[in-house]
Amino acid sequence: MANRIRQGDEPADFPSAQLFRLQKVSQLTEQTLLPPRKKRAPHQPEAHVVIEIPEELKRQLREKNLERLKKTITRDKVREYVYKRLRNREHMGIEKLAPATLEEFIYLTYVYLYGYDGLAGYRLIRGEENRIIAVGDYRFQ
Repeated sequence: MANRIRQGDEPADFPSAQLFRLQKVSQLTEQTLLPPRKKRAPHQPEAHVVIEIPEELKRQLREKNLERLKKTITRDKVREYVYKRLRNREHMGIEKLAPATLEEFIYLTYVYLYGYDGLAGYRLIRGEENRIIAVGDYRFQ
């Protein structure tokens, strides 16, 4: 009888047939497993080729970068711009800083930004009245 149970042909009149049924389940087989991993070969970078840059080209690039740095707007340049416009006065209105060129308009933006951070050497104070000043193509409120 044990041999018949192993083979799976259990008789229906067998007492355990009504309680449970033995069944072979093979969910995990060699076909269901992933193939084994293959190790990659270590990365071999390409050989570096060093190209010498002529000294003349280096000098030209250095000069170009220095010119670009001279054109940048720094906190000191903005402070100097404000002090030049302020002269000997204690305070002045925004209309005294009204820009006539694009560069002055950019400076005005930095004057505003630096004027409220407390590190600029000058201070911006908002006026009591709310007025709009029009100078050329620019309007200020």
